Amino acid sequence: MLQAARNGDRDTVYELLAPSTQEALSREAKRATDLVGASTRFSPKDLVSVGSSEGVAAPTDLTVLEERGDHAVVEVVSPSGRSRVELVRVNGHWRIELPGYGTAR
Repeated sequence: MLQAARNGDRDTVYELLAPSTQEALSREAKRATDLVGASTRFSPKDLVSVGSSEGVAAPTDLTVLEERGDHAVVEVVSPSGRSRVELVRVNGHWRIELPGYGTAR
């Protein structure tokens, strides 16, 4: 996902998101459109930030902390620190749940 974001590939970044995150982005895009009086129509992909990520260090280690069925938690380690990422398996592929948008656990 980091590589796709760095390359400005919004479609791939969006595809790597879990369905519940995509649905939440759809609701937020509709809300954003409503707030501007529908003069501008936002899509869920418009809410995905891509582009320059200078200063964002690439991961140096990934560790699966927990895996239960189609849900997993992975620790991502980089020179800037550690973070946990929630994942959900969809049709045999792992997808990322953004914090506050997903239902993984």
